[in-house]
Amino acid sequence: MVIIFANYPYPQYRKKCKQAGADFFFDKATEFQRINEVLKMLSRTPGSGENCKSRSGKKETRSDEI
Repeated sequence: MVIIFANYPYPQYRKKCKQAGADFFFDKATEFQRINEVLKMLSRTPGSGENCKSRSGKKETRSDEI
């Protein structure tokens, strides 16, 4: 799961991040509150965090506690 939280909400950045594999892209100035909503939604979705790998390539354990 890749979530981008940026100060640069320009459409070209959003598009590039999505093309690079981002699942979500949020503008810090206008979409800050949506981060919490998405994290809560993902924590309730069965299997949403299973088999996730960190940037180092190591498997991460999903935590249902946020």
